[in-house]
Amino acid sequence: MRNFIKKVTGFVFILFFVAFIIDIFISNKLKNTPGKSGEIGVWEDVFGGNLKSDIAIYGSSRAWTHIDPKIINDSVGMSAYNFGVDGHNFWLQYLRHKEYLKNNIAPKQIILSVDAFSLGKRKELYNYQQFLPYMLWNKNIFTFTSSYDGFSLFDYFIPLLRYSGETTILNSLLENVKSENNRINGYRAQVNKRGKEIEIARECLSIDQKSLDLFSVFIEECKNYGIKLLLVYTPIYIENKKNILNNKEVVVVRKVLWTSGW
Repeated sequence: MRNFIKKVTGFVFILFFVAFIIDIFISNKLKNTPGKSGEIGVWEDVFGGNLKSDIAIYGSSRAWTHIDPKIINDSVGMSAYNFGVDGHNFWLQYLRHKEYLKNNIAPKQIILSVDAFSLGKRKELYNYQQFLPYMLWNKNIFTFTSSYDGFSLFDYFIPLLRYSGETTILNSLLENVKSENNRINGYRAQVNKRGKEIEIARECLSIDQKSLDLFSVFIEECKNYGIKLLLVYTPIYIENKKNILNNKEVVVVRKVLWTSGW
């Protein structure tokens, strides 16, 4: 019986080890691609540990398409990097903030692009592929992505499991399909003709209480690090603003939180 248990244990260990080696290979290949909206390229800079930006720009896609670090550098003589996360609210913007400070020198100032969606929280984990190369045994990624509909608990702890079913990604890696990372210091300009913007449905936006609490924690962290925090509200398509039925309410919540925090 003992020999049987030893053999089974040895087989499981070898299987786990082989899966781990293959996992590293696939993850490293994926890290060399920019990913959808260039997100993996930004994560590589975050985890690389070589960022020394005076100004960090946070927010959603409105941040990484509206605020150009080069213009900031040319105007005020301070280096800047845009950490905007496509399609996500403050909950995952904060995840990128945590990993940024853990692996790099803290910035002197943070510019946070806010909008009516900042303190909401979507159910599904949009663009989940960006986390695939980094999520194995990563506590912060587990903490901030496990509350979404997307990965199972085992995906965070068992090597290779999360790549199951990712045939499109695996095929592109095997075929060495390369895509250009056109985000420069996290920024990518986009040109939309007036009237062609994506319109949102008429709805009332909800405030996620945990995101609201996390925002308070973020403000205190900025104080403790001695980081100046600036909130900006960049232009929004007027028809979309009209379609947010409780726009005044969500904006007032942010104003109250901001003034109470400082």
